[in-house]
Amino acid sequence: MQRHPSIPPNTDSLRIRIRQQNTNKSLVTQIDMLHRLDPKSFDIAAIQEPYLDFNHNTRANHHWYTIYPREHFVEPKKTRSVMLIGRHMPTDSWSQVDFSSSDIMAVQVQMHRGPTLIINMYNDNKNSDSVRKVRLFMRNND
Repeated sequence: MQRHPSIPPNTDSLRIRIRQQNTNKSLVTQIDMLHRLDPKSFDIAAIQEPYLDFNHNTRANHHWYTIYPREHFVEPKKTRSVMLIGRHMPTDSWSQVDFSSSDIMAVQVQMHRGPTLIINMYNDNKNSDSVRKVRLFMRNND
């Protein structure tokens, strides 16, 4: 199959490989996940309750771009969702989608068949705010 010139390389596959994990704010758990996260086997890592150090940065390695919700830069202690995007994916093949929530991280990936929205959402047991925000977004962007 010949790739269309406007579709970036490494995104003309019919699938995106995602690893999802709640690391429960644990450095040990997150480092273990990173050691097991083969960049040749996964394109995206969706992390709920990431470990944040004293500078409010999470951990990743050189194989990944770390994407934070925009609210992280205003209230970093509230961040409960991040995504790691494989560096093998061209930066012009994906873009961050703003949900105005520290609990929701989303990217849109330009695939051969069109744009694909990937949402990483932390669900708080105390409320359904994140679910409501995603539902409203999906309804308004149908």
